[in-house]
Amino acid sequence: MGATRRDSARRRGSGGGANIQISAKPVSGNGAIATYTITGPVPTEARTAIVGARINSECYSCNGPSDLTIYGFQYSENTQGTPFTWDFTNGLNGWLYGGAAVFDSGPPPFTQGLHITAQTGQALGINSTAVGVTPGAQFTLQVTARVSPISVGSGYFTLIWFNAAGSEPSRETILFQPQTLTLATATTAADGSFGIGNSVNSNLYRVTAEYAGSGTLWPATATVPAGAVSSSPPSIASLTPFAGSGASATFSVVFSDPNGWAAIANAEVLINTDRFPQAGCYVGYLPASGTFRLLNDAGATWSSTALSNSQCSLSGATASGVGNNLTLTLPVTFQASFGSPIAKKTIFLQVTDSWGQVAPWLAMGVWYPVIGAPNTGGACAVTLSPASLAVAGTGGTVPLTFSGGACGWTATPNVSWLTSAAMSGTSATLSVTVAANAPARSAAAPSRSVARPSL
Repeated sequence: MGATRRDSARRRGSGGGANIQISAKPVSGNGAIATYTITGPVPTEARTAIVGARINSECYSCNGPSDLTIYGFQYSENTQGTPFTWDFTNGLNGWLYGGAAVFDSGPPPFTQGLHITAQTGQALGINSTAVGVTPGAQFTLQVTARVSPISVGSGYFTLIWFNAAGSEPSRETILFQPQTLTLATATTAADGSFGIGNSVNSNLYRVTAEYAGSGTLWPATATVPAGAVSSSPPSIASLTPFAGSGASATFSVVFSDPNGWAAIANAEVLINTDRFPQAGCYVGYLPASGTFRLLNDAGATWSSTALSNSQCSLSGATASGVGNNLTLTLPVTFQASFGSPIAKKTIFLQVTDSWGQVAPWLAMGVWYPVIGAPNTGGACAVTLSPASLAVAGTGGTVPLTFSGGACGWTATPNVSWLTSAAMSGTSATLSVTVAANAPARSAAAPSRSVARPSL
């Protein structure tokens, strides 16, 4: 949005000097950490209470995608000296939660928060332990959380009251809303116009100017519409190399979005024996902050500083956005133990845009992290012909020929998308078939030495 938006907040030719409050409400992106507060009297029949959240459940109209991180709850009463607090310092100890536990690092005083994601129609809920309450007292509930704009309409934070019989007479709710930013207070000129020096991306925020009114002027509101929500989701373009082996590799991954690469909110690469985060090499990239991160061994906590776990390490990763394409260059070193007991690892890709639209997990390649120990048969260079390949969305079959000079080959047809394999003494021809309308695959030839088989 332009930095000097000018709007009128006047009636019947009012003069200057009116104070205009200007705010920006996110409509896409990840959202910012904020504190949400609700106050009121404790119901007379209430004896205990719990706090929590509901996503697409226990709600007449809640249904949609959700992406939020809850860091902590605090409940206090005007008759109590010490408030009750609940957080995730000790993980899910003391909580009842129906989803997979993924934690984000938290701002002080929180060490970590529970990161909850859900698709439309996916019901999730979380409940705390119960605490005693005082009927008739004035209460305050504060929730510290990050709520993304796509979460609007999908659920709420809640405070649930229980009577002496353990039944619920009522509950308090705070609907999921992203934090609204206060940009500035402007004063109108003599002609009723005003301007501010802030620059705001209208694809990410809806900017509103509000005048509270006076004894002679009506209240007024002016809104700058945010960019329209895209109807075209992002896509997974390519992975290079899409097959190979070795204790290290540099992968080039291309994601695409028809609204430009900056519309991509989260790009993910998972290398594992199956599509689960635990004990995997799970890399995420957040374009808005330019942050690479790696999931820990338990599949629960992201780190953007220590990019190493028991499966792999990431060093020197880069990202480049040009036009619609976001390219990630990922130099990955695998730990020796990652190749055991199952050597074959599948490379999965997923991408999400700023409106919450997802190109879901797609198996794009395979990798064998550890090469077998050399033997006395010597080593020889391996080349691939053609040196690179690309299969269009219309599908097709491409033959690949590996040439190993004096090396022999052993047929191991254990790659699901290799439909046939013909072996000879010094080369191997593999037919790669891609179904119609599948994402394009591309690969660059590996250049490595492999051990010559023993005779």
